[in-house]
Amino acid sequence: MTGILFALGASTIWGIGNVWIRLALRDMRPTTSAVFSLFSGLVLLIPLSFVLHWDALTAMTLGALVAVFFYGMSNFLLGRFLNYSSISRIGLNRSVPIVSSSPVPALVLAVLLLGEQINLQLILGALTVMAGVLLIVTERR
Repeated sequence: MTGILFALGASTIWGIGNVWIRLALRDMRPTTSAVFSLFSGLVLLIPLSFVLHWDALTAMTLGALVAVFFYGMSNFLLGRFLNYSSISRIGLNRSVPIVSSSPVPALVLAVLLLGEQINLQLILGALTVMAGVLLIVTERR
């Protein structure tokens, strides 16, 4: 139950953050806002990480460091830039549901690269997400 509450909290915070970034994009370019938001997060998180998780940081393997590096580059840098660019171009109401379809490629990659199991419920969920994205993308304006 705690994991579900954390996920709901993250979802709520990201929703609020998307509204904030939409307001910022009225006066900033997506590249500027992406870099600034990354920098402001780093200023807060780096000292906290060293203070609260020093043992975990010093115990990381090279493989874990490489994985975290590529995650950071793809998710926080490129993903954030693409997210902000889409919000700027198509608006929050259309962009967020499309960006939120990330479980579909994650599901496919988890099965192909990590050997995770797939079942009918996961397939139906992915198809439902894709149908929702299709409705948003084909919406006539």
